[in-house]
Amino acid sequence: FGAALARPVAGDAVRAAFDVVTGAGAGELAEAGAVVAAASGRRLAEGGGEHAQDDACLVELHQAHPGDPGVLLSTLLHHLTLAPGECLYIAPGQLHAYRSGVAVEAMATSDNVLRAGLTHKHVDVAELTAVVDLEPGPVPVLAPVHRGPGAVTFQPPVDDVGLDVVSVGGPGGAAPGPLPAEAGPRIALVLEGPLELAAGRSSMALQRGQSVFVPAGEEVAVHGTGRLAVARVGRR
Repeated sequence: FGAALARPVAGDAVRAAFDVVTGAGAGELAEAGAVVAAASGRRLAEGGGEHAQDDACLVELHQAHPGDPGVLLSTLLHHLTLAPGECLYIAPGQLHAYRSGVAVEAMATSDNVLRAGLTHKHVDVAELTAVVDLEPGPVPVLAPVHRGPGAVTFQPPVDDVGLDVVSVGGPGGAAPGPLPAEAGPRIALVLEGPLELAAGRSSMALQRGQSVFVPAGEEVAVHGTGRLAVARVGRR
């Protein structure tokens, strides 16, 4: 694993390290994971350093999933801590995992979800290897686009999904009013509430964590004070 990462071209090193991990046996993975986690633990005990977050992650994963390929694969990934209101774009084929916290995930239609590790479920190594994107790249944080009082858009570089966050009432929020009709369907999730949503002759009160499906072409009136995350089809 270390020899693979020592290759001079970053893309070649990541691919080689991935192949070593996914091709290793259970005993090899357990031994290598223990060695790497011990080294990370020693660095943390000595005060950490610039890679303290990475070391802490590796030790945590090894304790929770000893011998799992995801322990070593975590060293190939960006380690990010998102603050409330920040957004991340994960492209098709990119390895990712949630370590902790709660996030809103807007996912485009997909015919498969493949596992790479940190699980007791089956890992299809051949199919994973065929589709995984291991090209090194920058941290994929999306910049918010402010569209007016209380309205923020996060638009990834794709045409089939986007996310809007709408604040209603309260300081900095928009006055209660409608979510204009759009060409495609939407899912509105209450982040802070309660909020009342009404369309046509129907209305419902939603608490934090509850959601509603909004059909294409439907205008929705919003009443109350709170925030909505609205996943939609198409670009903004």
